[in-house]
Amino acid sequence: MQQISLRQSGRIAGLDGLRAIAIVVIVLYHMFPSTVRGGYLGVTLFFVLSGYLLSVMAMRAEEAGGFRFGRFYLRRIRRIFPALLLTVGGTLLAMHIWFPDMLQGLQQEVLSVLLGYQNWRQITVNASYFTRISSASPFTHLWSLAVEMQYYLVWPALYLIYFA
Repeated sequence: MQQISLRQSGRIAGLDGLRAIAIVVIVLYHMFPSTVRGGYLGVTLFFVLSGYLLSVMAMRAEEAGGFRFGRFYLRRIRRIFPALLLTVGGTLLAMHIWFPDMLQGLQQEVLSVLLGYQNWRQITVNASYFTRISSASPFTHLWSLAVEMQYYLVWPALYLIYFA
């Protein structure tokens, strides 16, 4: 098996280029939805990269003495929640200052974002991601983070099944 090329930081060379492509495709899709139809590919690419990177990280941990669930979840929490709390808090503060009326009824949505079920909440309230232009919530796009957070719950079990 070919060794994975790593930079000093431990990042895998080449994946930053794939991330950049995914970001460009997603941004272009949101700017020109009727012209650029490949936004879904960017999101899919992010999910695939996440799964791959989790696998590489787990294999490194296994080689260094063993994969530990507690360490896995602590690393995910440390990686996600500081930025998520800053984003949600900053957004709520900006809404409080400039659009206080929009804060009405956001409690459940904010809770779904912080607990990682925003995608399921949008489904249950029948919120269309593609038609909500004028009344879109500032948290609409966090559905993808919810999917990733749910994957983090399932992934260690998949890892154990695969390596058992």
